[in-house]
Amino acid sequence: MDNIRNKNKGFILLHRQILDHWIFNDSQKLRFWLHLLFRANFSNTKVNIGNQLIDLERGSFIASLEKLGLLINKSRETARAWLKLLQQDQMIEFKTTSKYTLIKIINYENFQASMDKNLKQKIHRMETEENQAGNNLAQIINYKKEKNNINNENNGNSVSGKPETPPSPVINIFKPILKDIQNYFSEKKIDLKEAEKFFNYYEANGWKVGKNPMKNWQAAANSWISRVDNFNSKEKNNKSNINSNINKLWN
Repeated sequence: MDNIRNKNKGFILLHRQILDHWIFNDSQKLRFWLHLLFRANFSNTKVNIGNQLIDLERGSFIASLEKLGLLINKSRETARAWLKLLQQDQMIEFKTTSKYTLIKIINYENFQASMDKNLKQKIHRMETEENQAGNNLAQIINYKKEKNNINNENNGNSVSGKPETPPSPVINIFKPILKDIQNYFSEKKIDLKEAEKFFNYYEANGWKVGKNPMKNWQAAANSWISRVDNFNSKEKNNKSNINSNINKLWN
């Protein structure tokens, strides 16, 4: 179930231009359109309908006219009419068979691919923090349930006679992938070899700073880059001093 819930989490991009679109002035059809956008598959996939495997492209999904009608409190005929209206405006394509209705969002990339790199990283961090908070909350709830059970069995007395303290929440470390680090170092105009060194170093030590889990890999990367810049600057000065001394000897 957790995997299913996670798949339903995410974002679509909605441009302010929708304010000027005819559908914005029709609240029911706007809700219907947004439902189709959220239902569309983010990537290519397959579904099994009546022992028949159906390939679904990114931006498409399988639906039922009956269920779409229930969504808008209308009949299946009204749901079909609304789909035809959206198709007429080149917002979707759809095909109905005796078993299902296949719906495809036209220009689906406009609602997904225009996110810049910083926004993608921010969204990824938000989703990671949300999952961490959920895990920590579940751990505390389970602890309290276990403690209540023990208290009931011992009439409210702990074995040691001292109040117990809840365990510290487990900190889930967000580990970046090598590609993220390479992009970050590239933005800073640092040799990509340094990005690989940074990744390999912290991958080997479990993404820790000292004995503590790393909280912000970008901050650690900035420190790494600063040390690289200082080393390069010192090396450049040393070479300059050596060349200067050589010139003095020859002169």
